[in-house]
Amino acid sequence: MRANLRYPPSARRAGLAGEAYVQFIVQPTGRLTNSEVTSALSPDCAAEAVRVTRLLPGFAPGTQ
Repeated sequence: MRANLRYPPSARRAGLAGEAYVQFIVQPTGRLTNSEVTSALSPDCAAEAVRVTRLLPGFAPGTQ
């Protein structure tokens, strides 16, 4: 995942460093939906976090 990350130039210029938290739903097919940033350094960082999340491969959904 780190290889796909393109740190936003605006965040780099501002010297921002940290983490972004993204929540999403894993559908029964393993596809991710409803990606939503819960915490990020800036709007540009939030957009990049969602973009990278969309590149993730499908997951094995949990069962209850």
